Amino acid sequence: MRQRLLVGLVALLVLGVATGGVLWWVEERGPTSAFADAMRTLPEDSLRLGFTDWGDVSASLDAPRGKAALDEDRLTAFLGRSYDADVTTTSALVDSFAGMSANYGLTPADAEWEAYGQGRQGAVDVLKLRDEVDLDALVDHLRETGYAEPKDPDGVWVGSGDLVATLDEPLTTTQKNVAVLHDQRLLLMADDPTFLEQSIPVGTGDEDSVMAEDGVSQLVAAAGDDVRSAQLWVGDFACEDLAMSKADPVDRQEGDRLTDKVGGVHPLDGLVLARRTGRAATIGMWFATDAQAEDDLQPRTDLARGAAPGQGGTFGDRFSVTRAVQDGRLVRLDVKARDTLMSDLGQGAVLFATC
Repeated sequence: MRQRLLVGLVALLVLGVATGGVLWWVEERGPTSAFADAMRTLPEDSLRLGFTDWGDVSASLDAPRGKAALDEDRLTAFLGRSYDADVTTTSALVDSFAGMSANYGLTPADAEWEAYGQGRQGAVDVLKLRDEVDLDALVDHLRETGYAEPKDPDGVWVGSGDLVATLDEPLTTTQKNVAVLHDQRLLLMADDPTFLEQSIPVGTGDEDSVMAEDGVSQLVAAAGDDVRSAQLWVGDFACEDLAMSKADPVDRQEGDRLTDKVGGVHPLDGLVLARRTGRAATIGMWFATDAQAEDDLQPRTDLARGAAPGQGGTFGDRFSVTRAVQDGRLVRLDVKARDTLMSDLGQGAVLFATC
């Protein structure tokens, strides 16, 4: 009896340690969505981030596959449907896929997701390739296209502006330089070869990504697990990029009046705008302190339900707020989109994101 009791206690102890280890691992790793995985491939100093779930978009909007995917008319029609569905304005590759199809043999249906990171030193686009994609064939395409081959298989294939522009089916400057990370099944692209080379250790997991920056992991988690398309602004770049100071004087004055009317707001330390399944979307705001987030919950909600100077009309023309919550330094607005959302709110002055 004593022996069975001892065995039971040992089993409970082992289970407790194992469970604690799992919980610690999950907490340390952070969110586990495709959105999160994509953001883990972007350099730590990225400021504006984009995400497109090409796997979901291709499946739901009938992307052409196989030989049909190489037909430019069918590809163009699919990209048009994707734009109308408001899920591809976060992509840096929409204007590149015709050239990528012709020169790399890659189409949107070959990708799981795309991540785009722009910082002050450069920008990189990352495409996660499906298991069915033959990476050896992709490398052959790069060689035939005329890129300078790297010594390291995971190194940078160096091209030039003349190379991508003079192809029978041109590529864009995003594809001037590329790298294929075989173990991770990632295709990295950038116009600057040095910046691309510096981005490779992030893609392989050997250096910290932008997910290590304050608030980014929390904003990614707040966006949910069913994100189809998202933009995320890191730190106070949200204030810089979406400030009402970019609006014309009349709209700026109206923005000041509306902000004063709700009692003022605190500066943002990060922002995410995510389009989810169906018409659902999420707006997440990150603040310097819990108290600032608590103070801003109602004012930001009121602004998001009112006029939209800088864009025209009202935010109600674009979405309805279905839920508003504050959790620590985070304010989250769940909204239902009426029409296009990502292409509209991702550019220029946005009153509810004003600082």
